[in-house]
Amino acid sequence: MPAAASHFGSGSPLHESERPMPSKSSFVIGLVTPMVMIDLLFPVIDKVGIDVAGLPFFMVWIFAWFFLTSGCLGLCWVLFDRRHHPE
Repeated sequence: MPAAASHFGSGSPLHESERPMPSKSSFVIGLVTPMVMIDLLFPVIDKVGIDVAGLPFFMVWIFAWFFLTSGCLGLCWVLFDRRHHPE
């Protein structure tokens, strides 16, 4: 049995029919929010003339979203996917 086809720690296979579909909320929080905040707002953020610690604001914004994107993905796991992975 391939490793990808089993539950973590349970040893039982996870068939295609048993895999839960991601919810729309999970999709929005995990993918759409970071994409909008990084890609679509970049032209707006680029025009902000503020320097933060000697760096242009858009550089701070992009760097902050490295961590915020991880937070969005973690939030998706806690809110929507955690119940599908028993400890």
